[in-house]
Amino acid sequence: MLLALLLFVQDPEALLRKPEEILAGAKTISVTFKSDGVFSQGGKENEGHYAASWRTKGANLFRIDTTDYRGKPYWIASDGKTVTNSSGVEPQAALKDSNARMALVFARMGGQSYMSLSISNPDREKIDNKKECYFPDLRLLIKWSGAKHLGTEKLDGREAHKVAATATWRKRGEESDSTADVVTWLDAESGLPLKRTVHHEVGAWKSDIVETYRDWKLNAEIADDVFTKP
Repeated sequence: MLLALLLFVQDPEALLRKPEEILAGAKTISVTFKSDGVFSQGGKENEGHYAASWRTKGANLFRIDTTDYRGKPYWIASDGKTVTNSSGVEPQAALKDSNARMALVFARMGGQSYMSLSISNPDREKIDNKKECYFPDLRLLIKWSGAKHLGTEKLDGREAHKVAATATWRKRGEESDSTADVVTWLDAESGLPLKRTVHHEVGAWKSDIVETYRDWKLNAEIADDVFTKP
């Protein structure tokens, strides 16, 4: 039994699957994350920094509170029927499995990736079923390859497994795959991510993102009005 456990915890693919399984089985999810990014193209470099909180309940109650690129507070929320936001985008019908889609993308590539791949989908007008502009079906599109266990490290006093892998996906309207080099630090006790780096290059565009996560709470009580208040 001990040998099997040791082999399991060092299996990089098993380690990467664990947060997906944990989040998929949670009745409620609450986490705060901080994202720091450096983006460059054609010799010009910009930085982006923001903190966000993400809360979900059941199949499709959710709320994200963050800031936009100008530092202005921004929120997007679903009351289970309608998805609304503070930026003026037209309200849209919530999907029955929206939280399952969000949780899986978040577990695999993080909050910044979710925000850019899902919420800010540039192909919104090309999608016949417009209600999916917030939730393109990335569940089968974000795939892992070359997963490697790089050992363990201490992060804020907690032992963490360090796992590197290549993520591959294709957004709606694109003709070729995109890839990113992802390194994730997974809490050895809870299995949830504590930190993640995402390196992505396409043509002259390059981005390096560092995300850190704290205050994970699963299955805690969250009042329904959290998801309806502006």
